[in-house]
Amino acid sequence: MSEQLPPEVPIQATSYFILNARKRVFQQQIKFSYYDVGTVFWAQQQLGHDEFFRFLDDIQSNMQTFIDEDRIYLNEIEVSLKIQATQVTYKQRKKIYPILTFDLISIGKIILKTGKNQIILDAPQEAVTYPVLSTWKLPGKVLHVLSTTIFKISGDRITFTTNIGQEIGGYEVIEFKF
Repeated sequence: MSEQLPPEVPIQATSYFILNARKRVFQQQIKFSYYDVGTVFWAQQQLGHDEFFRFLDDIQSNMQTFIDEDRIYLNEIEVSLKIQATQVTYKQRKKIYPILTFDLISIGKIILKTGKNQIILDAPQEAVTYPVLSTWKLPGKVLHVLSTTIFKISGDRITFTTNIGQEIGGYEVIEFKF
């Protein structure tokens, strides 16, 4: 007997993280691409505006719980992120390929120092079941990265790549010059 897939399966995640010096906030967008053989997302949209937004609110609340488990520190000051918006779009307009997008912003103003700044990330470790690509754009040159995840530095950007079965999370450090 063959194993049956759940109705919706994440197939990829991408994240874009910006430390916006002008606005003094962290901004992040996370996108999860799904293979939704059961067309769960599409079916929810067909139930009507109110039902669909309740469905999205439940998803957003669940995701916020995961976000709250992660700890981010900028120059030893904890930074909290809050989901501002959640939306569903479709790759190539096909209802079996929904993309779930979360837009996040930090609560309160961040404080950057002239010179070296340090970001510490501490998150529960977990093995991923889909590829993850995360890009960070910082307001200055990246000086140093400590991470168990594969990464590439290019000026003010860092790209982290995680393949199926690899671990994400744990303790990571990013240093940059502002």
